[in-house]
Amino acid sequence: GDERDLKIIKTAVPSMLNMAVVPIVNSVDCFWVGRLGIALALAGQAAANQAFFTLFFLVSFLPNLVAPLVATAVGSNNEEEAQTRVCEAIFLSNLLGVIGTIMLVGFPRTSLGLVLAKDAAAMEFAVPY
Repeated sequence: GDERDLKIIKTAVPSMLNMAVVPIVNSVDCFWVGRLGIALALAGQAAANQAFFTLFFLVSFLPNLVAPLVATAVGSNNEEEAQTRVCEAIFLSNLLGVIGTIMLVGFPRTSLGLVLAKDAAAMEFAVPY
C-alpha cells in the first residue's frame, strides 16, 4: 500500500457505500411491510421502490460524467472551468430532482405506470407509499 492506493480506497469506499444504500433500504422496507402479512402491500411497496429508484438512477449518472470533466479542468490548472462544470452539474441535478419529485408526488400513478399495470391490485398500496 502506497499513497496512491490509499487515495483510491478513500475515493472508492464512499461510492460503494452510496450504492449499498439501495439494497439496504429495499431490504428494510421489505422486512417491515412483509410483517403486515398483506401480499398486495408488499407488491405495492416493491413497485413504489422500483419507480423511485428508477428515477433516482436517472439522476445518479451525473457524478460519473462530471468528475472527469472537473478533473481535466483542475489538471489543466483551469479553476474557472472546474467551477463552471460543478455549477452546471448542481443546476442539472436540482432540475432533474425537481422534475422527479413532481412526477413522484404529483403524478404517482403515472410514475408507477413504469413498473406496474394501471389496473394492478397493488396500485392501491403503491400510490401512498
